[in-house]
Amino acid sequence: MKNIPIEKEWKRIREHFRRSRQANSHFVISLVDDEGYPRTMPIGSVMLNREPGGYFFEKFTSTFSRYGTPGQKICMLAVNTGRWFWIKSIFKGRFERPPAIRLYGRLGELREGTPEEKARFQRMVKPVRGTKGHRLMWEDMSRVRELIFDRAEGANLGKMTEALWKEFGAKTTERVLL
Repeated sequence: MKNIPIEKEWKRIREHFRRSRQANSHFVISLVDDEGYPRTMPIGSVMLNREPGGYFFEKFTSTFSRYGTPGQKICMLAVNTGRWFWIKSIFKGRFERPPAIRLYGRLGELREGTPEEKARFQRMVKPVRGTKGHRLMWEDMSRVRELIFDRAEGANLGKMTEALWKEFGAKTTERVLL
């Protein structure tokens, strides 16, 4: 694993998440349920803040309503699945930008979204405004769940990512399973 200094590299981490959203339209967030099983959900409404944190509109995430309490630990994954990004990287034999980054942190409070947060989300889905799907899914987004991140980790793809993570100032860590 490649631990990335989150405070120092937050701007580049946000850029990776922006590019990943363009390729995928969502991120994946996981938490652990009451029985100890991982629960993973694709969430398209995640918005990252200028500091390590963000929020998402908690409308279609019944798992969070059921298991997610403030302070609950989470992991959010963003993978850039852009076809040309991968083809170009494979031909070059290296990634110039991150292929995947995980953010670790915890859930914050569930609260009413601010007018600015609602407007930011509506700008993101503006291309489909006026469609039946927009009216059914996103017209009435209102409640947001805060996200607080304290650690970032880059995907290790061997020599293809070696130079990239050095550039990010990432440290390799070993985890021992007991």
